[in-house]
Formats: sequence, structure tokens, C-alpha cells
Amino acid sequence: MERRLLVVGANQANLGEAVADAAHVGGYWSRVDEVDKDVLDVTDRGSITHALEDLNPTDIVCTVGINLPDGEPGMMMRNMRTQMLVNCIGPMALLAEAMDKWMNRDPAAHHSFVAVSSNSAHIARSESAGYCASKAALSMAIRCAARRYAPLNTFRIWGYEPGLISDSPMTEGVRMSLRPNVPLHRIPGGNTIKRQPLATQIIRDIEGGQRYLNGCMIRVDGGEQ
Repeated sequence: MERRLLVVGANQANLGEAVADAAHVGGYWSRVDEVDKDVLDVTDRGSITHALEDLNPTDIVCTVGINLPDGEPGMMMRNMRTQMLVNCIGPMALLAEAMDKWMNRDPAAHHSFVAVSSNSAHIARSESAGYCASKAALSMAIRCAARRYAPLNTFRIWGYEPGLISDSPMTEGVRMSLRPNVPLHRIPGGNTIKRQPLATQIIRDIEGGQRYLNGCMIRVDGGEQ
């Protein structure tokens, strides 16, 4: 079967771009599409359905995410709503539309949907209530969806919860927004993550086809607590 990978949320120098680059190595996929929000906006169902019809992926990696500072109470709630929409509801809407298409296809296709969450789903950060809450919601939603569809034995739904990715644009944005003396991370020994090794792990896990990954949210964070 011809396999086609769709990487959603790919922008210059971010994890999505690295995932697409890693996918080109090895020849597992006959086609790799990397799209940003101008091509596929996860907050817009029409954008999702149009992209899925046009690109027709067999596998999807969703790296969409935004990290907004809390700010003052009024701003905090506005930013929380925005992050919940983009970081959780959007990726789950993408999953729902993909599943609707995949369930009408060959059951032997063994489609994969991978979501990139964050270890902030588990770690409270004083400046990031909206980000932490939205990533916690995404991680739990992915696990619930994976359990629901596991009996069909034709889909794998799982994700990753990386800690600080030191060479990403999001990390630089967070660095610039933090107040003085607020630490960027609490990873012991400063063992932060790089985009390319994480992207390679994601691609190898998809290619490996292990069923036991279904329902897993894999922390890759240097033991941060």
C-alpha cells in the first residue's frame, strides 16, 4: 500500500519541519506533505476536511501548538481559551476528521495518528496556566480516543510529551516573554531536547508499526519534575 505522511504545524525551524525532514529518509512514505496553518488550520473544520481530501494521508503527525504567557487575569483567561482551542480541540478535530475517512478504507491499512503534546501536561509552570492546561487536556483526549478505537485493531493513536526543545522558535519566544528570574526549565543537568533526534524517534516509531504504542503519551524530557 502506498503510504502518505501529513505533518501538520510545520513551520521554518520547528519540530514539524524536522519530522518532515526525517520522514524523507528511508523511503517508507511515497509522499510527505508538511503544512502550516495557512494550508490546514486545525481550528477550522472546512480547512481540515479540504486538506485531508486533497492530500489523502495514510498517517498524520500533528505538531500544532502555541504557548502564550498568562499575563494579567483578564488576559490569562483569553489566552487560555485560545490555547485550549489550538492546542487541544484543534488536534482532536483533526483526529476526528481523519478517523472518519480512515474507517471507510481498507482495515489492513493500519493508519497512525501522532500528536505532540508537552511534559507541561504534568508540570505546573507559574507563567503558563493556559499552556499547561491545554496540553494536559490534549494528552488525556488522545489517550481516551486511543482506548475507544483500540478494539478495531486498525489504528494507532499516540503522542509525545517533550520537555524544552532548545532549538525551536517556541522556546525562543518563551525565553523572551518570561519575567526576570523565572527559569526556562527545570531539567536536571540542563539536558534539553533537540528537534532532529526527537523527530527521528517519532518517524522510527511510526515506521516500526508496534501496536503497543497505541494510547501512550511518551515523555521525552530529561527527567524534569
